[in-house]
Amino acid sequence: MKIGIVGATGLVGEKLLKLLEKSILPIEELRIIGRKSHTVKHIIFKRDKIEVKPLQNEVFNNLNLVFFMATSEISREYTPVAINNNCIVIDNSSQFRMDKDIPLVIPEVN
Repeated sequence: MKIGIVGATGLVGEKLLKLLEKSILPIEELRIIGRKSHTVKHIIFKRDKIEVKPLQNEVFNNLNLVFFMATSEISREYTPVAINNNCIVIDNSSQFRMDKDIPLVIPEVN
């Protein structure tokens, strides 16, 4: 599985990375995606050094699953791009929370 994480260098993104390190998901590729102005240039995942890719439309090419751990504004702009690239999107922001056509998943509830 090819996974992308938008916002992996923030606190919530870091927690997701720790969960993925313990996960049994077959991660073929992990793409870390950040703002162009972000100062973090790479992260360590399972002892591998992964470069942070700039957030732009092309970064979603050939991914299966994308986690958005960023602001609502970033989710509003880039989730449609990821979806148009045939990615499954899991968004942690409040951007789509009230959209009746998008399922709201609450781990403790459903």
